[in-house]
Amino acid sequence: MIKNIPALTGIRGYAALWVVLMHYTWGGGMKGEGLFMQILQYGFAGVIVFLVLSGFVMAHSYPEFRQSIRAPTYGSYFYKRIARIYPLHLVTLLAFLALAGVGYPLRTPNDTAFTFGLNLLLVQAWGFVNEFSWNALSWTISVEMFAYIWFPFIALALFKLPKVYSAAVAALMVWILMERPNLALLKTAGIETTYITLSYGNFLIQFTAVFIGGVALYRVAQGIEKLPIKVSNSLVIAGIAILGYACTVPFRSWILMCGALLLIAGLLCDKGLGRLLFGNRVSVFLGEISYSLYLTHVLLNVVMSSEIASLRLADKISLAICTATISYYLIERPSRNFLRKLGSRKPEYAQPATAPATA
Repeated sequence: MIKNIPALTGIRGYAALWVVLMHYTWGGGMKGEGLFMQILQYGFAGVIVFLVLSGFVMAHSYPEFRQSIRAPTYGSYFYKRIARIYPLHLVTLLAFLALAGVGYPLRTPNDTAFTFGLNLLLVQAWGFVNEFSWNALSWTISVEMFAYIWFPFIALALFKLPKVYSAAVAALMVWILMERPNLALLKTAGIETTYITLSYGNFLIQFTAVFIGGVALYRVAQGIEKLPIKVSNSLVIAGIAILGYACTVPFRSWILMCGALLLIAGLLCDKGLGRLLFGNRVSVFLGEISYSLYLTHVLLNVVMSSEIASLRLADKISLAICTATISYYLIERPSRNFLRKLGSRKPEYAQPATAPATA
């Protein structure tokens, strides 16, 4: 039985909210001074927290890949991942297409038939183009899709080896974010890298590394819940402190990743400060709707651009959360449940001869 850890759901909500706050303030042209605005400008940190968390939770949720990989198990796992992320992605992608078709001022030169096809297949971040397109935020979902393909093999390798190897892998992933060796190789080949984002697999490499860091972290942190509560509290405090510190210096994604690693390790303990801050009902609810919040908040901003512009930040966030809640209950959860139920049905030829006929 896989243990449910509410705080791991709760922190996902705050990661998504951090991204929303960035887009509704700094990304929307809001001016301001002070630490609060500085933190909001670093909302991209929410993506890093989310990807570390994703690798961590996957390692927690799929113990079947720690010993072996079988084709039926892999197929069932991958189908469930598609059922989890694809329906809402498809709906928001089609919504952007429809809005562009009726004249909303959101289409960019990057929104072409080719990039629409890439988005449809969720491969837009795999290096085929350099710029974001359509629902630009879905580039992270494209990275997730790539990571899902390889996750069982990564998990198998890490769980077959002693924990010290996973610690080394986590450190290596931080180093990749710090040094960006993929860009160094391109420079060596004489390629200008200043404006590279998605091309040459740049973001795919960097942020798949963040995901792998989360998987390695779980392997290292196994058994930490048996330690005294002061250990989990110390990890949570240290993680939050490093995330806060990272927002006071020039942007360094690797520092943010270090903070995320410590914070999420502390949440595995499922007690103390971590449970208090991220395991409460409000946090867990926000975590449950976080995927909808992440994918719909920019769409909302486009649809109601003139109305939203005059609202206070608190009102904008409230409207985004309400929209995400509706999206979660009407689109995300029903479609996921339907597809999983559909995928769990066995074909007639697979049923025993004595099985009764079903409708």
